[in-house]
Amino acid sequence: MAVLQHECGVAAVYVLPGFMPQSRLLPQGDPNLATSLLPRMLLDLQNRGQLAAGISTYNPTREKLIDTHKELGTVIEAFRLNHKGKSKNIQKEYAGAAGIGHVRYATCGTDERSYAQPFNRYHGCKWKWFSFAFNGQLANYAELKDELLKMRDLSPHP
Repeated sequence: MAVLQHECGVAAVYVLPGFMPQSRLLPQGDPNLATSLLPRMLLDLQNRGQLAAGISTYNPTREKLIDTHKELGTVIEAFRLNHKGKSKNIQKEYAGAAGIGHVRYATCGTDERSYAQPFNRYHGCKWKWFSFAFNGQLANYAELKDELLKMRDLSPHP
C-alpha cells in the first residue's frame, strides 16, 4: 500500500466579465462572484486541512487591490457560514472577481493565524502587490535562503 501523503488544499477562481451563473444559489450578474465561490470550493477541499482557511481576492475598484481574509478553524468557522449576516459581510468586504483560497493541514509551524494562508506581499507600488498560497512545504528552505542571500550580497548596491 502506498504511503498516505497529507498536504493542504488550494483553490483559484477567475470570473469572466459578463458571466451569468446557472445556479439559483449564486448571485446573478455579480462581477465579484469569486468571493461567493471560493468558500464553497474550499468546503470541497476541507478534507485537505482543518486547521485554518483563507482567501485573497483581487478587486481593482477598491483601495486595497488585493485583500485577504484568513482565520483559524474550518471553512465554516473561518467564513462564518453558519451566520448568514456575518458571512455576507465577509463576502462584501472581500468582494472580487478573482481570488485564491487555502485550507491548512499543518506539517510544521504553530497553530497561529500568522501561519494561515494565503500570504500577501504589499509594496509602495500597487502593481507589485501579490498574494500566494501553496500546497506543502519548502523542503530545501535553508539552501534557498542561503542562495538568495548570496545573490543579494553579490548584487551592486546603489
